[in-house]
Parts: sequence; structure tokens; C-alpha cells
Amino acid sequence: MNEQIVALRKLQEADRRMLGIERRLKWIPKQLETLDADLARLEAMLLTEHTKLEESRAFKAQQQSQLEDEDEHIRVSKQRLASVKNARELTAAQREIDTTRRMAQSRSEEIEKISSAIAKAESGISGMERELAAVRSQAELEKKKLCGEQTALESALGKTRSSRDKLTAEVDRDSFRMYERVRTRTNGIAFVPVHQQRCMACKMQIAHQAYVTLRKGEEIINCEYCGRLLYWAAHFPEEVERLIKVEKGQKGG
Repeated sequence: MNEQIVALRKLQEADRRMLGIERRLKWIPKQLETLDADLARLEAMLLTEHTKLEESRAFKAQQQSQLEDEDEHIRVSKQRLASVKNARELTAAQREIDTTRRMAQSRSEEIEKISSAIAKAESGISGMERELAAVRSQAELEKKKLCGEQTALESALGKTRSSRDKLTAEVDRDSFRMYERVRTRTNGIAFVPVHQQRCMACKMQIAHQAYVTLRKGEEIINCEYCGRLLYWAAHFPEEVERLIKVEKGQKGG
């Protein structure tokens, strides 16, 4: 078998590993941003509820102040009853007291409703604060885990790049140029196996003569459909075993 086939397959395996690592490294910052965004959203919701609660407390305090004024007005009005000069003034004073008393009663009932709403809001806020604390704790653990994974991936990426540099030395110049040209065009996957007479990248069936050429293992040819470089999977038993497992997994799913 052409030694360039073996060399290119090793190179492609290294590039696949690099692709996987790079994709994961791109995903981690996005996940960290999502965690921060979720926390910020919960914090904003909690802040909104706190603002509403303070407004309710301020309104309650205002109502209580007005109730105190009304109670004082009733007290003063009762004192003035003793000095009224005639029935007309007595009736007017009593009417004023009754009106103020009704206003005070209505305001007192309103204060009770506000107090109930405040208690409910305080309970809700306490629950939100507990939830936020739990989410924040979980987010910190997840961030620590992601940052640790990021460090490990960056190290692995450096080692894989170093390994790739050594592998490129095993590929002749023309084959490497062809591989790189196809790899650039096909998002990093340039050298793929043919299994059961199908290109494992585009899944199209290749021509019989091309299949015969691949089985000889002497030439590197392109898939006429997707343009990737091909090799016969059966030259590498572990490759066939991997493909069979993938097929079984797809059927099982």
C-alpha cells in the first residue's frame, strides 16, 4: 500500500482531533456567557421585585401617615362638639366626623391589603433570593469546571499541533498541498474512508473503477461528488470496526 495513504490518514486523524478541540474551545466562552446572562437575568428580576416592594412600603407609610392625620382630625372634631352653639353646627360637625371616620376605615382596610401584599412579596423575594443563591453557586461550580476543561483543552491542542507538525513531515509535498487545498474547502475533513463502496463524507456511491483503484491502495483519488480524497477503509481493520459501530448506533437511534 502507498505509504502516503497511511501518512495522510494519520494527518487527518490529528486534524480531526484539532477540530474537535477547537470547536469545544469556541463553545466554552459561549457557555460562560450564557451562565452570566442567566445570573444577570435573575438578578434583574430580583431587583425589580425589590423596587416594587420598596414602592409598596413607601405607599403604606404614606397611607399610615394620612390615617394618623384622619384619626387626629376626628379627635379634634370630637373636642369641638362641646363648643357648638346650635343643632345646625352639631349636625355639620357630626357629619364631618362621620365622613372622616369612613375615610379612615377605608384607608385602614387598604393598609391591611397593602400589608398582606407586602408580606406576600417579601416571601416571594426570599424564595427568589434562595433560588438565586443556588443558581449562583451552581454557576460558579460550572464555571470552575469549564475553565479547568478550557485549560486542559488548550494544553491538548498545543500537543496535537506539535504532533501534526511532525506528521506533515511524513507526507510528500504534492500530497500535502493537495490535502491542504481540499481541507480548506471542506471545513477540515479532506481524507475520508470508502466503506461498502460509499464515500463516508457525502455518502454517495463511487464508481466501480474508482473502487477497484482504491482497493489496490496505490493511488489517492478524489470523490467525484464532494471532492475529498479517498482511501479504502478495509486497508485499516480498526477503521472498518469503527464504521460498523457507527452504523449500528445510527440504526439503534
